[in-house]
Amino acid sequence: MLLFVAGLLFISCPVQKEGSVHANTSVNDFDAPASEDDFDDSPIAVDLQNDSGGVDENTLMLRQEDRNATLVSLGVEPLAPFFDQIVQMKRTNKGLVRILHYGDSHTAADFLTTAIRRRLQKRFGDGGRGFVLFGNPWRTYGPKDVIVRSAGPWKSERILIAADASKLDGIYGLGGISAKTGKAGASSTVKTTKATGFGRKVSAFEIFYLAQPGGGKFKLYLDGKLKEIVSTAAKIMHSEFYRLEVPEKGHELELRVVGDGEVRVFGGVLENDGPGIVYDTLGINGGFFYTPLRWDADILAQQVERRNPGLIVTMYGTNEADSKSINEITYKQKVIKAMERLRAGSRDAACLMLGPPDRKMHRHPEEKPSQLDWIINVQEEVADEIGCDFINVREIMGGDGSHEKWSDMSPPLAQRDGIHLTVAGYRELGERIVKKIITAYEIYEGAELTGEKNGF
Repeated sequence: MLLFVAGLLFISCPVQKEGSVHANTSVNDFDAPASEDDFDDSPIAVDLQNDSGGVDENTLMLRQEDRNATLVSLGVEPLAPFFDQIVQMKRTNKGLVRILHYGDSHTAADFLTTAIRRRLQKRFGDGGRGFVLFGNPWRTYGPKDVIVRSAGPWKSERILIAADASKLDGIYGLGGISAKTGKAGASSTVKTTKATGFGRKVSAFEIFYLAQPGGGKFKLYLDGKLKEIVSTAAKIMHSEFYRLEVPEKGHELELRVVGDGEVRVFGGVLENDGPGIVYDTLGINGGFFYTPLRWDADILAQQVERRNPGLIVTMYGTNEADSKSINEITYKQKVIKAMERLRAGSRDAACLMLGPPDRKMHRHPEEKPSQLDWIINVQEEVADEIGCDFINVREIMGGDGSHEKWSDMSPPLAQRDGIHLTVAGYRELGERIVKKIITAYEIYEGAELTGEKNGF
């Protein structure tokens, strides 16, 4: 019992910086070598400084061997509802198909997810950048294919592990983090970008915020001009949404707090008229599969329902591999409950569970299987039981020990911390994952066109 309780101890992590300004304008760091000024002390950024130099013959051979060894297949039937939405979108040449991707720091970095997003958008159309967080969620927050800025004192709250659960209110919304302030003039801005060729147009912005007793107002400025004043006051606390439709092109939207009460926001959506794919990156650094169990269920379900996804993706397991508070039985119970929580707002959405990448495990040489081994096995069992598809990400990296191989490449595809990948590594892994998805789609589409779907 003590182990189970310990596994559920989290903390709400507030960060407030008076008068701070946070900006992400390095929208092209996924595509080109970064300048020295773009680096910070995050693990990925520090390691990226060593991602220079040519690729030797041995590395090319190893990469080809890894590609030849990726025999992991992706089932078609569990993803049929998602694929059917794409088929219908292509047939009518209109509409959007949305994907929500939850995960830990591998997801939060938005390198792997950007590789997947861009490949799907090149194939099926660019529906816009999707959901991004507001305020200053963490110092190195930098979603790709969009520009985000914040100014003023925003207090961000999210779940971290191993602290007093009584401090949690669970009001974290779609992305697992909220930002609040009552300071007049505090602002959060999102802007389309032409730099990468993706997310260049928007025809609708949508603000996700908390309606609550005593809630204050915020102003919305479109391209520098005041468009609306929105009150967040309500008799009963609930999720609320403000949608602003605009001419389809590049735009900047600023949310500026009036200062007559607390404003609590979860983030905003940038979408266009389509047709196309919208891929929301919803990663939290330090996240566990069961972190969403500490998010308010009703608030989360309301916001997932609002996004109306065709596919929900999860990618957890790296952090659990070090946990001493779980075993195979309790972990399976938590994964099942977490999937129920994430899917509650959209029962019709397909689901895809991505296992954790390979990592170095600190264990006795004779210990087998490792905790990472059984975490992957448990996730695959749960996926099969609840009707989700599953990709063994460690296997498509090359199996046990592949992290070390990737870190020895020139340039390295994995970081020396034994856990994270480099930017190039996340790009490579994302390409391998999305290839599985597209291959499965092509099988489905072929069967659909010939009338041989056979129960998909």
